[in-house]
This record gives sequence, C-alpha cells and structure tokens, in this order.
Amino acid sequence: MDEKPSKFREFLNFDIKITPIIMKWFYVIGSALIILGGILYIFTMFIGGIGMITSDQVGAGILMILGGPILVIIGIIVNLVIFRIACEWLIVFFSMHKELRDLNNKG
Repeated sequence: MDEKPSKFREFLNFDIKITPIIMKWFYVIGSALIILGGILYIFTMFIGGIGMITSDQVGAGILMILGGPILVIIGIIVNLVIFRIACEWLIVFFSMHKELRDLNNKG
C-alpha cells in the first residue's frame, strides 16, 4: 500500500518547488523591461541632444545624439547578461536542492 501522495499534498509539503517555474517567467519579463528601459533612455538622450543643440551647446548635443545610443546599447547587453547569470544561479540552486532530495530518498 505504497501510495504516491497527490500533487497538491506535495505542494503543501514543499516537495514541489515553484521557484524555478517562476524564475523563467521573471527572466522573460525582466529582460523585456531592461530592453524597454534602454529604448526609452535612447529616446530621452536623443530629445536631450536636440535640446542641447538648440541651446547653443552643439558639441555636447551631437555627442549625446551619436554616442549616447551606443553606450545605452552596451549597457542593455551588460544588464541582460548580469540578469541572466543571477536567474541561472537561482535555478541552479533549486535544481541542486531537488537532486540532493532525490539522492536522499534513494539512499
């Protein structure tokens, strides 16, 4: 009479971990927000550069319009990589817990 517990009971006993599932969605949403924030920042720099050009700060305005987007794109890439690594660390941590629990149940 070795009954397997129901999924709901496993969930209530914290045998099923929902964090790895949540982390995948968190990564997708977070990456989209990083990209959206970068795009908005590029537009802000463009508008600020135009404002500087019209207020007789031509050199700074041109630098802001041409150089700003390049720096923002580099920042987006760096932030996406750092965010990905952080999410992977959490998923690996919870995967290790699952593997250790399985080894403990075997032995």
